[in-house]
Amino acid sequence: MSLSSAIDTWNPQKALATHSFRVFPQVYASLLRSTPDGKKLLPALASSYKADPAAKTLTFTLDPEAKFSDGEPVTSADVKFSEGLWSKGELYGSYFSSIKSVETPDAKTVVFNLSQADATLPAVLSTANAAVFPDKYGGRSEAAYWKKPVGAGPFMISGETVGQSINLTRNPHYYRPGLPYLDRVDYKVVADGGQQLLQFQSGALDVVNGVELEASTQYPKDSVIGAPSSGVSVMTTNTKSGPLGDVRLRKAIALAVDYEKLVAGGYVGEASVATSLLPQQVPGVTKCPPARGPPPTWQQQRTWSRHPTTMDRTSS
Repeated sequence: MSLSSAIDTWNPQKALATHSFRVFPQVYASLLRSTPDGKKLLPALASSYKADPAAKTLTFTLDPEAKFSDGEPVTSADVKFSEGLWSKGELYGSYFSSIKSVETPDAKTVVFNLSQADATLPAVLSTANAAVFPDKYGGRSEAAYWKKPVGAGPFMISGETVGQSINLTRNPHYYRPGLPYLDRVDYKVVADGGQQLLQFQSGALDVVNGVELEASTQYPKDSVIGAPSSGVSVMTTNTKSGPLGDVRLRKAIALAVDYEKLVAGGYVGEASVATSLLPQQVPGVTKCPPARGPPPTWQQQRTWSRHPTTMDRTSS
């Protein structure tokens, strides 16, 4: 499988590259997971959870089968240690600002004490930003751990040439029975779209990620599958000075844009008109309320990921 750029780190709290967040779910697991459409939450490392709005707590019961790829069981101590990393994260720590403290009544129970009710927190806990790591890095130093981390996801890292390739093999201790289906996944960094096509045609690549729009028609039609994207195209305006400070002008511009023509022309029909600023695949996202005209930040949502046997395209 190709990546058009390398991952920038194995630490989800420091990652900026889109491709990092494509690889993370293969190696890491979180307390919860979202359905493919991103609209519901399912059990993951936590087999169940309950919220107590009055006490401002979220209580998770860990799956007794949950283990890291080294065979060690996932415990409440691991979750407490991981929450400390999430909350102190350089980029995404604010996602967890409502967590005041963490209690571990026993090895399989975790209680998040909240400073306030937070309806969005369960959705955040289904993302790679809330991946669970071994307590105290499993006895390794922090630096050593992030060079080749151990996770509880479907695959484990068997090799890596930094900036060039990542080799993953099946996690024999994965908690979901019968998964993953594959024994091995090899990621290969191929930045040039022409090279991606040639390597796909020669069989050197089975899956191409990040296919350029103009190149997509060169792949066999029966090997291209559409899937929702995590990208939204938006137009932002300077409202602090100049004529765009007038909301009436911004509304006029928004109403003047022919969104359907942009979808048909600018995105070759491979998009849909957005219903919110965030992609519909983001857990917990809701549509914007009706308005007389779309807000100026409403533009096309490129809801297409394309893949020759999964030519995954995420555009933003």
